Amino acid sequence: AEYFPNFHFVVRDFVLALKKGERTLTPSQYLEEALNLVNTEAIDDDNRALQQRKQNKIRKSIRKCFPRRCGWVLPRPTGDEAKLRRLDDV
Repeated sequence: AEYFPNFHFVVRDFVLALKKGERTLTPSQYLEEALNLVNTEAIDDDNRALQQRKQNKIRKSIRKCFPRRCGWVLPRPTGDEAKLRRLDDV
């Protein structure tokens, strides 16, 4: 893993709230929270538990292969909701 490049997680999501409870997170903190493993033993639905185990495998791989990670959030192209809906025309 020491030879892998840094992992940059870049998000452009207009409704994403970088929060955990009441605490505001930085983009990098949000990434680290997203890479936390989900306890699949507490899930009653077998299909959902299987899906979470698959996602945990991906999380583990990212954490193992990319020990240096950082998150970035791209700014909204406009603050005007009407313009945002018709961004192709703006």
